[in-house]
Amino acid sequence: EGKKGWMSVEQVKALYDSGLVTFASHTQNHVKLSDVNRETVEAELKNSKEQIESWGVPCEVMVYPNGAINDADLDIVHKYFPFGFLASGQYDDNNIPNTNRVNTSPISTYKLMRVDVRGDYTEENGGIAYVKGQIDDAIAKNGLLVLMSHVGSTVIYDENGNATNTYL
Repeated sequence: EGKKGWMSVEQVKALYDSGLVTFASHTQNHVKLSDVNRETVEAELKNSKEQIESWGVPCEVMVYPNGAINDADLDIVHKYFPFGFLASGQYDDNNIPNTNRVNTSPISTYKLMRVDVRGDYTEENGGIAYVKGQIDDAIAKNGLLVLMSHVGSTVIYDENGNATNTYL
């Protein structure tokens, strides 16, 4: 079962097999892709996808760390993934509520918006009312709303107890 607080490969497979969870790449080392060269972008995407798939879990989604990707590097994303997601923050850099998380036509499959659903919502940071507002907005705009959870750095142990680190 690995280390306390971390998932084992068997647990990842069980979640995937439940049909309730899709695992996404978040790069191998959580690098801000817009700040690194093309070779690093390629290595981060390729290695992360290969690691997740080595556990017997398909990995068809890329979630850019910090929501950052250069348009010039989207061809690399396309090489490994059919979808890419931008940042999910409720607030912009000026701490102003970000209300534009609904994907509307035309939809770019490599710049999809998402809403992060976390366990630490409070009235001060928008709470469940924020998520409900995004759902209402998606319905009103006949748009696509993607709800995601971010678990961060994940150490997963294989059947031999060897730790592998990746970002899911």
